Amino acid sequence: MARAWNTPVFILATLYFVLDGVFSYLTQPIAEWIAKKRLFERARRWVISLPPYPSLALFAVPVIILEPAKPLAGYLIGTGHFFAGAVTFITAEVLKLTLVERLFQLNRDKRFTKARRQRRILGTDPLAAIQICLVRSQICLVRSQ
Repeated sequence: MARAWNTPVFILATLYFVLDGVFSYLTQPIAEWIAKKRLFERARRWVISLPPYPSLALFAVPVIILEPAKPLAGYLIGTGHFFAGAVTFITAEVLKLTLVERLFQLNRDKRFTKARRQRRILGTDPLAAIQICLVRSQICLVRSQ
């Protein structure tokens, strides 16, 4: 019985991710337009001032707030209100992806800094290895003098 559910679930998941990609492509210009508005300057400064982990947790906020609109849209479509359901779904998806895209843009430097720090700790960052070698060689030069 479990195998019978694999194909429909796979098809639904694929459709969801394809729609997500299409909406993400469409919302990128909206996120760039929002970035240029002075109305959101205070929120932008607050998001930029957050440390890396609270910034990561902030990505859940649009998902938690706007994801429940999708079952509502499904209910509306199922009860014969196709237009209202479609508008609800599209609006929720566009808002969610726009906010996530904007948060992604604002937190880009923190994410890469965190990843670089982790690579440096693990010893897999080639630039950090060169820097460590240079520092060690300078220490060796100082000790020998």
